[in-house]
Amino acid sequence: MNTEGSTMGDNGGEAGGDNLIFFDGFCLLCEGVVQTILKADKKGTFRFSPIQSRRFNKIAATFQPDEVSIDSVVFISGGKIYRQSRAVFRIAGLLGFPWRLLGLFSVLPLALTDWLYEWVARNRYGWFGKKTVCFLPEPKWKSRFLDDLPEDAEKF
Repeated sequence: MNTEGSTMGDNGGEAGGDNLIFFDGFCLLCEGVVQTILKADKKGTFRFSPIQSRRFNKIAATFQPDEVSIDSVVFISGGKIYRQSRAVFRIAGLLGFPWRLLGLFSVLPLALTDWLYEWVARNRYGWFGKKTVCFLPEPKWKSRFLDDLPEDAEKF
């Protein structure tokens, strides 16, 4: 994958628009990060969907095989796909201060930042826990989530 974001195919529009974050809906760490983004994103810049959603499965077919993994956040913005540490840096940059400061780490080699990302991703369930069902957003945030959540979703 292009480290600065690969371009989506013709089906990119089906993702639901720009600044779309796909995340592991069973991961408690990921849930906490999504809630943090929701609270910090005063302009409503981001939309969300679990990687386990039907929408992700549909658009994932347009990705290159190395662009999709349950162990990686997938961020789609401007028709480009960002994963792992590049997704984190891009999202943080759009959130503004103080989150933008995470972007300072983007000057480190991609191999290093992705290795750190993968290390946390491999251990996230052991460190933070895993839910047995995916979640639904609180009513005040429902409009920020795509409408095709998994059938086994529960409210967080």
